[in-house]
Amino acid sequence: MSLLPDLSIRLNARIEILASGDTKSSSGLIMSAAHDRLVLRSPKEYMTGEKIVISGEVSMQDTLSFQAIVLHSAHHQSSLERLNYHQMVCLVPNLENFHKYVKGLKKMSLDMKEDLRILAQLPTKATLGRKKFQTVCENVSLGGVYLKLDEKAPEIVTLDTLEMEIEFPDTIGRISCKGDVVYAINDDEANNLHISPGLGLRLDLDDEEQFLWESALLALHKRILEKP
Repeated sequence: MSLLPDLSIRLNARIEILASGDTKSSSGLIMSAAHDRLVLRSPKEYMTGEKIVISGEVSMQDTLSFQAIVLHSAHHQSSLERLNYHQMVCLVPNLENFHKYVKGLKKMSLDMKEDLRILAQLPTKATLGRKKFQTVCENVSLGGVYLKLDEKAPEIVTLDTLEMEIEFPDTIGRISCKGDVVYAINDDEANNLHISPGLGLRLDLDDEEQFLWESALLALHKRILEKP
């Protein structure tokens, strides 16, 4: 049963959470929001009745903060490897900044034509039906991936569904996912675009898989930024 079934806006927004008495914030995600309530996820547990301050970016220049009170907290540990978090329903007593934050996120999502892509070279095992092949994932985003293809790959067309095991760097590990082919780029097109021939896929993830995928992308992005 959903903790809060009447939520009006679905989000996947990264936030920082600071509780009373804490000197250091923890990371989290706002999953959905209603008029005066929200559902968030965090690796750290916050107790019923606890007051927290949530801060999040609404643009490259602006960050908004607002207070929330935890109404209900549930520990969630999935059968998916390494997925372990606390999901909380929170009440927002002062709505001004909260509503500005949600409106800012909605505007930002409308302004963005596509997800930010992270360039990478990630070894990938892919399966199409019963056919298995090795390839490389050349970029990743919140909603999709681009797979490099060569002559050893089976024939793949738009709307085919691939199952994938993508090897992120060792501190992140292997991520299993599936996606639908939305476009294919052949050799001639790839030469003109100065990229590898390959496939663009839109990921098909449930809530748990989406959380795991986003965590992997955040870790990958952080790893890239920390490189000298």
